[in-house]
Amino acid sequence: MQSLNEIITDEQTGKPTIKGTYVTTDIVIDKLADGATIEEIAQTLRITKDQIKAVLKYTLQVRQARAIYLYANNTDSRYNS
Repeated sequence: MQSLNEIITDEQTGKPTIKGTYVTTDIVIDKLADGATIEEIAQTLRITKDQIKAVLKYTLQVRQARAIYLYANNTDSRYNS
């Protein structure tokens, strides 16, 4: 279940974190970028594959929302002539 309800904002750091853990979305994305597999990350961080998928889904939605905001507000120099 790739629910976005798995991702919460940690009260201490203000960073998006997997619910019930201290694992931030940044940690998961960094490990994937470094070449770790989903299985390796799940085992190392003691999280489920579904939680990793929720991180990916969350990250994609944040990126899409940011792109829409930047385009709508024309604040990104890539869209200015």
